[in-house]
Amino acid sequence: MRKLRHVIGSIFLGTGLGLIVFVAATSQSLWGARFGAYVVLSGSMEPALPVGSVVITRSQPTYSPGDIVTFRAGDSVVTHRLIEVGERLVTKGDANEEPDRLSATPGDVLGRTVLSIPYFGYFVSFVKTPKGFVAMVVIPASLVVYEELKTIARQIRAFARRRWLPRANMWESVSLKKLVIVPLFGVVALGVGMTGSFLTDTEESRNNIIGVANDFEDNGGSETEPERVVINEVLYDPSSEQIGQGGSEGAFEWVELYNAGDDSVNLKNWTVSDNNDSDIITTEDFFLAPGAFVVIGNSLDIATLWGLSEEGFIALGSNIGNGLANGGDRVILKNAADELLDQVSYGSNTSALDPPVPIVSEGHSIERVPVGADTDINTDFVDRIPPTPGL
Repeated sequence: MRKLRHVIGSIFLGTGLGLIVFVAATSQSLWGARFGAYVVLSGSMEPALPVGSVVITRSQPTYSPGDIVTFRAGDSVVTHRLIEVGERLVTKGDANEEPDRLSATPGDVLGRTVLSIPYFGYFVSFVKTPKGFVAMVVIPASLVVYEELKTIARQIRAFARRRWLPRANMWESVSLKKLVIVPLFGVVALGVGMTGSFLTDTEESRNNIIGVANDFEDNGGSETEPERVVINEVLYDPSSEQIGQGGSEGAFEWVELYNAGDDSVNLKNWTVSDNNDSDIITTEDFFLAPGAFVVIGNSLDIATLWGLSEEGFIALGSNIGNGLANGGDRVILKNAADELLDQVSYGSNTSALDPPVPIVSEGHSIERVPVGADTDINTDFVDRIPPTPGL
């Protein structure tokens, strides 16, 4: 019975080690550019790819409708199903009702999913934390080194006595072999985690990018769930192509909000402000569903220009504040009780973030990436081109 247990244990250890080596090789491109490993960070491909999965991709000359492909979309990496092939590829998440609004070219595709490992991404995320790194890499590696030093010391003593240790003493226990596996797992996870991929959602309640507000206050969303609405994306310097005919720059600036909570939130009498003036978002009931986006701007001309639905846009009837300054400003979100929920500053303004989000070029927006990024530092936001209101 004991021998059988050792055989079974060896099989499992061998299988696990083979899987680790395979993932390590793909994530570090040891076999060239044909393979890649990515972590799934959102649920728009469920049930095919649960959140927390690691997907292994393989590049190939051509792709067919129905393939799950990983491709570059601006500064992001997205994994969705291919539904139409042409000069531009049309993709869609299985859990989404509508195709992706931003199409990709065949050259943007990194590969087709050939293998998925459910929930392995949670381990990757844990290892990337300080505690996880210490627990899964530093401590096990230290134990391995300690045990090896003990073995070397015994060999030196045996040599001094003109007597070699039996070969079996080189690896005295199965536990030492297991200790080698643990830090190897950790190192591999670090490699995979550095190539994080996320899934976008383009249906009406699109939940690809989430954030967490600076302050959590309850104002009617739920007795127990605080309001978790964040400023997710800001276009403060629209280009000439992003301004309607005869319009002014300030009239085509916009701010995107996202509800990261579990309950709908009523935006009635909420305010959005710049560093000088404040505007009431709406005086009517407007319920923002969990995982939903809404874009706020001067008029419906913005919704028309960007292809937004009327349900996903709120017209202020005026510019945001006194107009967002291109060189530096602050955007502030407060609820009906005048409680601060979220804020961001950019350029020369350090009143919300210090250092602030760096200035972006005309026609670019600043957007929270990746999913859940809200550590109250400027790197929560990236330079987004093209802007993605409502995505």
